[in-house]
Amino acid sequence: MPPQVDCGASLVAFFPPEIYNFVGSSAVFPELLQSLDQGALSAVQFLQNGAVRVTFKTRLECERVMSAGIRFRGNPLRVVSADARSRIIHLRDCPVKVPDDVVRRFFASFGEVHVVSRGCHQAFPELRDGNRTVRMTISKDVPGLVTIAGFECRVW
Repeated sequence: MPPQVDCGASLVAFFPPEIYNFVGSSAVFPELLQSLDQGALSAVQFLQNGAVRVTFKTRLECERVMSAGIRFRGNPLRVVSADARSRIIHLRDCPVKVPDDVVRRFFASFGEVHVVSRGCHQAFPELRDGNRTVRMTISKDVPGLVTIAGFECRVW
């Protein structure tokens, strides 16, 4: 069994898609730092799909920021503890005609769903590629194969 790592001094903040899809981390980073006490920080890690892990020097400072929240361009970011099982779930093989609210309701049985987003072809952004990402805090493991609206889908 792998050793447990204490992430109690870390949180994960989530930028909305209109930020992370169009603004690079090098542009976001200085603005994000304006919302935080730089002297209290140990690390800032940009993760996939608009998530950023912020690690503080002390658990107390992390808890203070969790309570106060983080604002970016005047808007609050969703913030969760890094100890929470916040994950990006990739969903494949689910027909594009299946509504996002059906996908959201399905994954709600595994935890709190924050965002369901659809992928598009890079060269043709107006065409969906059939993939979706589900940003959620999981409370129980999600299997690799699931059935949503009668369709077998792959998850990772």
